[in-house]
Amino acid sequence: ISAILDAIPAEIRDNTIVVYTSDHGEMGMAHSVLRQKAFQVYEETVNVPMIVYNPVLFPEAQETDAYTALIDLMPTFATVAQVPNRDAYTFYGTDLTPLFNAPNTPVQTEILFTFDDIYAANPNGSLVNPITGEEIPSQPKNIHAIFTQDDDGEWKYARYFDINGVAAEDYEMYHL
Repeated sequence: ISAILDAIPAEIRDNTIVVYTSDHGEMGMAHSVLRQKAFQVYEETVNVPMIVYNPVLFPEAQETDAYTALIDLMPTFATVAQVPNRDAYTFYGTDLTPLFNAPNTPVQTEILFTFDDIYAANPNGSLVNPITGEEIPSQPKNIHAIFTQDDDGEWKYARYFDINGVAAEDYEMYHL
């Protein structure tokens, strides 16, 4: 990240906002050496790093555990960029700018996580290894999950399912 910041000319640095993020986390061999980046809602996958840098707007580093999602980025950066006539646009998601200076501000109490792997799914419900020709067992390739918090703490509920109805559904619920 420092290489990116160093590449910004000094005369525009104060008027530039740098955002570093990803679309998902990585498993990094966690949970019995999982290497994929999908098909589950483990913390290593759903906790996505994001760094927002501007020396004028954000003079001190802040960190938050607030519930956020990628859909929240558009309304957030529309506010930061002071988009004129903002009400003329439909922005889905939650404006996260209150977190920039008060990281413990509750911006939302739940988020919905969905994953639909249309690339790994097959209308027939099975896949064939292109090298060996062996059939790959059908697994649920779709996920709906909700993360929520209440007076008892944080909760995660996930439903894994196959839109073709071939693979059995599976569920997980955790009190985090």
